[in-house]
Amino acid sequence: MKPPVLVLCLALASPALAEGDGPPPAPPSSPPAASGDMSKGFDLMQQGTRLMLRGMLAQMQPKMRQMLDSLGTLMGDLNAYEAPVVLPNGDILIRRKVPLVPIPPGDPGNETAL
Repeated sequence: MKPPVLVLCLALASPALAEGDGPPPAPPSSPPAASGDMSKGFDLMQQGTRLMLRGMLAQMQPKMRQMLDSLGTLMGDLNAYEAPVVLPNGDILIRRKVPLVPIPPGDPGNETAL
C-alpha cells in the first residue's frame, strides 16, 4: 500500500513546489561571481523537478480517481460511520453506527456457501 501514500505526498507537495519563492539563497561562503551561475543552476533544477512531479501526477491522477471512487462506492454514505478510533497497537477502527444484518450461513443469498 505504499504507492497511494507516495501519490498523496506528491499531490500535497506539488502546489508547494509550484508556488515557490524563487531560487534558494546562495551559500554565504560562495564567491560573488559564481552566485549568478549557481542561481541559474538552482532555477533549472527547480524547473526540472516541478516538470517531473507534474508529469508523475498527471500519470497517477486517473488511478487515484479510480481508487477514491472505489473507496466511496465501498463505504457509501459517511454519515453511517462513527469517528475513527486508534487502538494502542496502531490499528484504526471505523465502526458503523447501525451494524449490518448478518446473513445466515445456509441462506441462498450468501455467496460463500456452496
